[in-house]
Amino acid sequence: MGILYVVATPIGNLEDITLRAIRILQQVSLIAAEDTRHAQILKKQFGLSAPLTSYYEHNKTIKNNIILKALREGDVALISDAGTPAISDPGVEIVRLARDNGFGVCPIAGPSALSAAISVCGIAAPYFLFLGFLPNQTKKRKTIWQRLHSEEAATIFFESPHSLLNTLNEMAQELGPSRFVVILRELTKHFEEIWQGDIADAITWAKDKKGEIVIVLSPTKTTPGIVTDQSLAILKEMKKAGLGAKKTADKAAEQTGLSKKELYRQYLSLQ
Repeated sequence: MGILYVVATPIGNLEDITLRAIRILQQVSLIAAEDTRHAQILKKQFGLSAPLTSYYEHNKTIKNNIILKALREGDVALISDAGTPAISDPGVEIVRLARDNGFGVCPIAGPSALSAAISVCGIAAPYFLFLGFLPNQTKKRKTIWQRLHSEEAATIFFESPHSLLNTLNEMAQELGPSRFVVILRELTKHFEEIWQGDIADAITWAKDKKGEIVIVLSPTKTTPGIVTDQSLAILKEMKKAGLGAKKTADKAAEQTGLSKKELYRQYLSLQ
């Protein structure tokens, strides 16, 4: 009985692959890949000899049986186009089927756009809410925006470059233009960019941007009384714009939910 290895692969920079991932990919008898063209790059780079089979959303029904059959004869590695399989990528169904059929399932941890975004967004929140890719249907999106009006979590979702402006405009309309966001573009790649500010400014920034996008939306309110990296960034930006201490404290309080008194004190400490 074989083991299904769920293997995380680089989201951009090939040096991010783990030594364990390379070892597993070298020893399995089959690699099921969301994009076999991308997998060929890994095969060449790391000297992998296992045959490839495609596994993506529109052929998973057929390929599930092929993978289960392969597991009866040996180990199989599941990889996505980039990052960790089954996180907004194919993999959930075959993981469940493998376990239901008595096969071992083993995660080979590594690169993930989700964890990378959380680690550098600088937003302090009691917890994070991950939405993956937003639905296309207007009604479903409306429901999501309504929930996020009062969400205490920092919310993370993926977005394609051609939909970024439309999503930001929706967010400005539904959540208000002053809500704080961090946008991460092309993580770990040559043109990696991390931008932060309010939604209104994000719309201007995003007009000519391309590449893979992760958006982190701040909670409606941050923890009371605590000045975070997010609120400090807001204070610094307002100070650069020439706003006085009182106006800055008032405006920052609206955006962060922190006390005007604490923000005013923190502004003065920036002098």
